[in-house]
Amino acid sequence: MAIIPGGQQIRTTSADVDLTPRGNALVKAQNQVYTMDDIVETVNSESSGGKVINGYFYQEGTNDPVVTIFQNTTGETITATRASAGLYNFDLSNSIDVPNGFTFTCRNTYGGNIKKYIDGLVSWTGEGQPITKIIFSVWNGSETPVDLDEGLYISFIYFELKVF
Repeated sequence: MAIIPGGQQIRTTSADVDLTPRGNALVKAQNQVYTMDDIVETVNSESSGGKVINGYFYQEGTNDPVVTIFQNTTGETITATRASAGLYNFDLSNSIDVPNGFTFTCRNTYGGNIKKYIDGLVSWTGEGQPITKIIFSVWNGSETPVDLDEGLYISFIYFELKVF
């Protein structure tokens, strides 16, 4: 299998179609056939520099959040703290380099009768700078910061940071 170079365009066709390049040497040199296996290898490749950390957390009372990590290829550990009602900081043990960019998502699940809203952001100052912290905020429909367990139930916040 092959790692697909960046900047390549992908066109698909069924496996029974002959993709042998026809034409002069220049045309042949500009064509390369890749398979889905090549795409999977490229996406999962260590050489692509992609790193991920994902998991979930919950918080009770005024305690610091309890974090469960599903996957962490960043090499960093997280120290989670409750800064104030509805504000949670995830400090990284060092920092995560961002060679090309990153994506960050978070979402919550909840039960009970109080609807809550969640927002998460990554502390990153721009191109060439590392990620040093993840910050979450939680509020209710009145835009008042609230802890996750407000309303006598526990809510979980799921998060994923991908760096590439």
